[in-house]
Amino acid sequence: MSSPEIDLESRRTHALALRAAGEFAAAVAELEEVLLTSVDVNGPDSVATLQIRNEIGYTYQLAGDSTQAIAVLEANLTVGRRALGPENPEVLALHHNLANVYLSAGMFDRAARMWDENLAVHELRCGSNHPTVLMIRAKRATAYRRGGHVERADVLYDEALADCLASEETTHPHLLTAQNDLAVGYNMLEQLEKSVLLFELCLTGYAEVYGDNHHETLKVRDNLALSYDELGRTDHAIGLYETNLAHYEGLFGGDHPKTTTARAKLSACRQKSDDATRE
Repeated sequence: MSSPEIDLESRRTHALALRAAGEFAAAVAELEEVLLTSVDVNGPDSVATLQIRNEIGYTYQLAGDSTQAIAVLEANLTVGRRALGPENPEVLALHHNLANVYLSAGMFDRAARMWDENLAVHELRCGSNHPTVLMIRAKRATAYRRGGHVERADVLYDEALADCLASEETTHPHLLTAQNDLAVGYNMLEQLEKSVLLFELCLTGYAEVYGDNHHETLKVRDNLALSYDELGRTDHAIGLYETNLAHYEGLFGGDHPKTTTARAKLSACRQKSDDATRE
């Protein structure tokens, strides 16, 4: 890398550290400065500049400003399509990110349409069972479900489930995301056996890829415990809650809010089990 590129990357890394610390206004300000430099160094339509604009939009989303996030990401997608073409991999990623923001903002029909478009291109490029395609299919099903199109979502969930179970790329991050999204969807549809099956697969994959105490692994384990509990398998749920509590105590100590929450979930599940035994 040349000196200007090294400086850009250093400043971008600093901005992302600010974002990770929850200092969103400072992160946006830093990224805006990085963007101006990138325009000068790399050009206004370069992949590097598009990626920085995307980071700005994502930071607005994390800060809870969906309106600004959507404005930035829509404009960025327009630039990317014009400069690189609608089927460019970087543009497809921008397309996917905007759909995620639409979903978070409650614009479910718009998100579903975006993923319908994105899916068609990805299937032509990768085939219907590629992990990235499975992730998009799960996201699309979620958009339909949250938009009130439950019957349509149910069909899409089952189709994606069958292909996820047939996939041999068991630790691909996009497959894990698909499994997690499907598991959450089935839980919301009260199809708990399917939810448990997918959370079990997802937990195994996350633990292998990221480790037992990674925040994503902890979240999936917690969701699996909830599905076990709702299914009446409280002993399984208690075991998972105990595991998570031990990890939180090791990571954060006994008094951290995350540890306190984990302890409360375990206590509530044990109480539920005790009450059922007495009945």
